Amino acid sequence: MSSKAAEGSFQRGLEALRAKGRETEALALFEAALTLDARASGNSGEARYRSYYGMALGLFGGKIRLALPLCRKAAEEEFYNPEIWKNLGKLEMEAEHKVEAHEAFVRGLRLAPGDAELRELLVILGRRRKPILPFLPRKHPLNVMLGRWTYRGDDVGT
Repeated sequence: MSSKAAEGSFQRGLEALRAKGRETEALALFEAALTLDARASGNSGEARYRSYYGMALGLFGGKIRLALPLCRKAAEEEFYNPEIWKNLGKLEMEAEHKVEAHEAFVRGLRLAPGDAELRELLVILGRRRKPILPFLPRKHPLNVMLGRWTYRGDDVGT
């Protein structure tokens, strides 16, 4: 269980995150919540605090390499929390890890099928077609080349 001070800082961080233009403040508040909770509990802090701190650190602090392990560990610990999967997916998307982002969003959507933001994030990420040669891995050069060759974007013919 988190301390009262940590929870207060976390809630203020969520408010700052929802308000546009206060992302840096949200990052500082999530960091404070994580630090306070870690001191009070003697461990690495609550998974949701790590998740939001990691997401904010990567998206607004520009430190994706430091942030990804925090979010991934939080998702391992609280695999039943769709918000944590959403945060991880956003960070994976920012890191241009499309496959991992897609997996995180799908896991979150399984837990919260009515979450409109998760559905929107999946649309933004885009759908992936099946590999042209299903017996070869998706990243095999033949699948990549044939996929590009057969792709028909919206701008074809313009």
